[in-house]
Amino acid sequence: MLRFEDWFWGTPADPTVGVHVLHEHYQMGIAEMEELLAFLSQRKTAEEQYASKLTELSQLKPRADGFGKDESLLAQIFGNAKQEMANLGTCHKQSADQISQLIHPLQRFLDDNRKLSIVRKDKIDSTWRSLSGQRSELDGLVQDYKTKCGAADVEQRKFEQSRSEHDLPSMDVMISMGPRSFTVEDFNTLLLKMQREIRTQDVKSLWGSSKNCFSGDDALQYLRVKLHLDEEGAISMLSQMINEGFIRNIGRGHRFSTSSHYQWKRLSIENEPLHRKTRREAERADFEYRKAVEATEETRLFLESACWEYMNSLQHIETRRMEIFKESLLGLNNAEKSIIAGTRNVCERNQVYLETLSPAKEIEIMIESQRTGNVRLPPAVYHNYYGNSYRDPVFGVSLEDYAASRGRKVPLLVKKCLRAIEDTRQGATERGEGPEVDLWLEPNSNIPALHALRTDLNNSKASLKYLRRLPTSLIIGALKLYLIELPTSVCSDEIYEPLKLLYLSKADDFGPMRIASLRSLLATMPPPHYCTLRLLSEHWHKLIAQFDAEDPKISDFAQNLGHYVLRPRVHTQITLHDKHPVRMMKDLLLHHDKIFSLDEPLELPEAPDDGRSFRSVHISDLEDSEEEDIDETASTRALYDASSRVTGVTSGSSSERSMRTGYSLTLVGDNLSDRRASLSDRGVSSASLTMGSFLVNGLRRDSTESHRSGATVGGAIRGIGDHVNVPLGVDRRDSSDIAPSSVGRRSSSSFSDHPTAMPATGLLTPVAGDSDDEDLDIQISADGIVTSRTSSASGSAVDLITGTNSVSGGSDEISSPLVELPALKIVEDGSESEVGL
Repeated sequence: MLRFEDWFWGTPADPTVGVHVLHEHYQMGIAEMEELLAFLSQRKTAEEQYASKLTELSQLKPRADGFGKDESLLAQIFGNAKQEMANLGTCHKQSADQISQLIHPLQRFLDDNRKLSIVRKDKIDSTWRSLSGQRSELDGLVQDYKTKCGAADVEQRKFEQSRSEHDLPSMDVMISMGPRSFTVEDFNTLLLKMQREIRTQDVKSLWGSSKNCFSGDDALQYLRVKLHLDEEGAISMLSQMINEGFIRNIGRGHRFSTSSHYQWKRLSIENEPLHRKTRREAERADFEYRKAVEATEETRLFLESACWEYMNSLQHIETRRMEIFKESLLGLNNAEKSIIAGTRNVCERNQVYLETLSPAKEIEIMIESQRTGNVRLPPAVYHNYYGNSYRDPVFGVSLEDYAASRGRKVPLLVKKCLRAIEDTRQGATERGEGPEVDLWLEPNSNIPALHALRTDLNNSKASLKYLRRLPTSLIIGALKLYLIELPTSVCSDEIYEPLKLLYLSKADDFGPMRIASLRSLLATMPPPHYCTLRLLSEHWHKLIAQFDAEDPKISDFAQNLGHYVLRPRVHTQITLHDKHPVRMMKDLLLHHDKIFSLDEPLELPEAPDDGRSFRSVHISDLEDSEEEDIDETASTRALYDASSRVTGVTSGSSSERSMRTGYSLTLVGDNLSDRRASLSDRGVSSASLTMGSFLVNGLRRDSTESHRSGATVGGAIRGIGDHVNVPLGVDRRDSSDIAPSSVGRRSSSSFSDHPTAMPATGLLTPVAGDSDDEDLDIQISADGIVTSRTSSASGSAVDLITGTNSVSGGSDEISSPLVELPALKIVEDGSESEVGL
């Protein structure tokens, strides 16, 4: 079910746009209910008057010269007809009573809700005005903070330079304050700490409201605890601070009193060295900046809570309004059905119409036609001037920035929440929370608790053990809030339009072409987006595995979570009605294994009847026994680096420090030659096969003779039968730590000399055609380094496998393929050259 709180948020410039739309719709609804109330009241009056007239007709005396003296059957029939008027009048009286019962709940609804929404709307407007002022003030504080930090750095460098040149001793002036003596710097530091740590509040008095006040008792207790003073010494020190003008009483009197309230007047002693003064001003600006960020964020969260509360309550009001509307007209229809049989057909037709009215469906229609978007006001994130922060935020930080700062491809928050949800799944059922699927579909009901959990997660205070103790619905709500606050959706907005083109067809057939396209598009995303999407999709896929593919739950799941996974970079009225995020979400739910498992070969078209061809090239997972144990701390290892390329190739190398990625390149052929593969002293194996002309991702390439190869690991050939498995690996450490085994003349090359891209799928499709014979020798060493050599009548070398660079030889040419494959070395006339594929 669609919810107001998901679709009626505003824009960063004005987050109350959706609230205004809802408020206008609400006022229209109130006017409609008032109109319905007036209609029912008039109808009740009409029924009462009609019942009274019918009763009077039944009481008319027969004329003496008419039916009064007639005793025939005709007079009896007329008498019965007049009596029926009384019965009919009774029916109309009962109908009026039924209509009267419909008026009471309608009147009560209007009395309860006429002013309630207006009050809440005014609160939202006032909060937004306050937030706008705070954000403007925050911009000024940021600029002031940066300026003062820069000035402090300049003065500090000047002081250190002057001190080194003249070798001046440090001269600290001592001042007495109460029973203690301080240097100027120490006393200014004490003043700064008191301003930060003593609780302040706004105090109202006869002279108005005073801001940032603190009580004398709080100041007294602070000095007693921090400076270990007795009460008399603390009072003496505070009295002297009053006399020296550092604090002032907001009331009357110049003597210190614990019951009075004070404000800061002087913030420091002015005769301290300039470098210390500027540094202290920078620290004070930092404190004001942090405080402003916290205040702005608090107001923003309050505004979001107010908007959420307004939307949620308004949806309940709107639902109740439609229910009352439906009940009123149903009651009126039933009242009319009790009058006469002649109006029954009309009532039944109205009944059919009213049965089709569903409040939930009307809400969805309204959202579809009037929704303003699901963009929340982005959270304010603290950025420290020096690059380090007293806290490291998570919410509102993009996945790529998070990965860059933390070294994790998947945010730890996502892993923790999913792990906690899985661990507490059984407990959630025992607590009566319902199935997990329903919890994902339900709206967040406890916003204060959700915001409290958000704060804990944002401050890295929520451990996995702590999350396991929380309700599953609250963990799911926090995860959904994290996803919706991401600056860029989990599925990168760079592929939003390509995905839209992919889903232009209205057909829901999930065929090989859509698998390949969707898999390739997702593989182009940055690694943090790809890995996070894969983890979430895996969890959801397992969750809905219990349902049939046509179950409505799956559609509801996709409808509710589609915009959490994929959102456009710029939201417009057109993107609001895009359906492909929901359709893609449904594909992820139903076909996660096919989309993300690189072990799924595609069903290709039938080859020409020459029996000599490669059929497919794909990347597959290693066996379970070979797969690495996943550790959350191993954050530096990944399938891709920052440039989305893997640097280094290894598979069972003699280097004990090499590590596999867990994937292998598989070449699948048919009608391969019976020739056995042979091992060389260098651990290189090769075999032969015959193949005809083929297309590489749609580009024609002709060849009649080529060879297949298998990689050796531990002395065993990994290519068996018609399949050649080439394990690929990666090590993210310094490339100088790893040396590959020797291959030809490249034995002294460094590990990073052989870049490898990990493709989603590459297609080699056979076609008919003839060309001159030529031989291709593909060699793959024990370290996974691929080399190839061709020989033909002209003696030129030609690479027959597609690559990113153009490879030409003779009259044949391949260029600009769609999918990248591992790098090959081309051997020509005894010399080697490398082609990045």
